[in-house]
Amino acid sequence: MNRSSCFTGVRPLANSGSGKTTGQYSRDHHIEVLSGDWTNLSFPVYSLVGGKWTSFRAFSEQVTDKVLAFLGKSRQKYTTDLPIGGGRGYPRSEEDRKSILKAWLPD
Repeated sequence: MNRSSCFTGVRPLANSGSGKTTGQYSRDHHIEVLSGDWTNLSFPVYSLVGGKWTSFRAFSEQVTDKVLAFLGKSRQKYTTDLPIGGGRGYPRSEEDRKSILKAWLPD
């Protein structure tokens, strides 16, 4: 599938052809792959298009899987259980959350 892209804001978004304003462009992500036929390179070029903060991890793993497959390698690490952004250090158990709230809130 070959889609053209349009820069809207700080990230390129896929042009579905039906959007008349930038607000109508899909925020879904996809991967554009250019082969050596287009680039005269011996390897593909992967372009990440679209996506959101909430989906960047899954998107990154999808691209990584494509690159690993091209290199004939397998994934060694998954990021599913790694916290991102504001979630880093957030207490995992209800008991720990209550303990922190108790320390923060006045009696």
